Amino acid sequence: MDLIQPAALRGHGRVLSALERGLVSGRGAQAYLFEGPEGCGKMTVATMLAARIACLSPPETGFSHCNKCPSCLAFRRTDHPDVSVLARDGASIRIDQIRDMTRRLRYEPVLAAAKIVIVDEADCMREEAQNAMLKTLEEPPSSSVFVLVTARPTQLLTTILSRCRRIVFGALSAEDVCVVLEREGVEPSEARVVAPLCEGSLRRARELCDPARMGVLREVTRFALEIGTPGPDRVLSFVELLPSLVAGLGGEARDDEAETRASSSDAGPRLSQEGLVLVLDVLRGVLRDAFLMGQGVDPARLPTGGDAARLHTLAVSLGPERIADAIARVTDTEASLRTNPNPRLALEALLLAVNAPAPRAV
Repeated sequence: MDLIQPAALRGHGRVLSALERGLVSGRGAQAYLFEGPEGCGKMTVATMLAARIACLSPPETGFSHCNKCPSCLAFRRTDHPDVSVLARDGASIRIDQIRDMTRRLRYEPVLAAAKIVIVDEADCMREEAQNAMLKTLEEPPSSSVFVLVTARPTQLLTTILSRCRRIVFGALSAEDVCVVLEREGVEPSEARVVAPLCEGSLRRARELCDPARMGVLREVTRFALEIGTPGPDRVLSFVELLPSLVAGLGGEARDDEAETRASSSDAGPRLSQEGLVLVLDVLRGVLRDAFLMGQGVDPARLPTGGDAARLHTLAVSLGPERIADAIARVTDTEASLRTNPNPRLALEALLLAVNAPAPRAV
């Protein structure tokens, strides 16, 4: 486990302050539940908490560790005898994993003042594993601390929830995501495009920075900046290109999606729902930026503002009402995915509609 200092963390100052107050006052919990969106940093903070609890000479203030004591050095080597991470084995966390963890908790800590157990994706515990975990939480060893991490707290037994101090994490802001990505070596222009699309998840942001996904983002952005000008042929050729563009990004189309082909235009490769959602996110982002630029927002503050000239042309040619209507159509198309089994036809209908010529004034 990497030792991460609070100064390197983005977006969770409130959470760190609350945890620090509990530790400094001696009122830290014996069991925590970290809940919040996927990829927002819950495991990072859980690791920081474990390091802080395990540290033999923690600072009097701040949510950090000395990074020098034998406990911190063992933590850095990832062989700390008192800190363990319990993760799913395959699709779930099994009862034998919980039992093994419970057996190890019977022994006194070797280096730290307490034994610390982090349960990643705690909602993946099977029912029998949750019951075993509940029994441990009901009668925990005095020198133990548990941190359960989940994006789906409703999947856990209410009795487990009641035994934990619940710490709620929010999604990261686009600005925070940008800062972290740039710190990790991502080009600022790419970080600005990815940040609004990742829904506050660094995990999702890093996936979108994959070269294949960045290629998709660039191609869709290029098309989105043309909205209002392409004729039907350009729209259909773009739709034809997309399945091969997004191939391999994950999320296979269901077998039943091809059961009924509504038109011959759907005879080519299939577009997965994940692929369509990515396309819709990019379209909505470009349209939003065009709307804001039309309202006088500095393009330097917009994710796609690097192409200010074409963004300005889009804002002027469509106007605020058509842009707002196009954004609403994108959102409606995304909502319809629950009942529409054919992403490709849904996208085709959307793009033909938003690119239709504006009605002439009478």
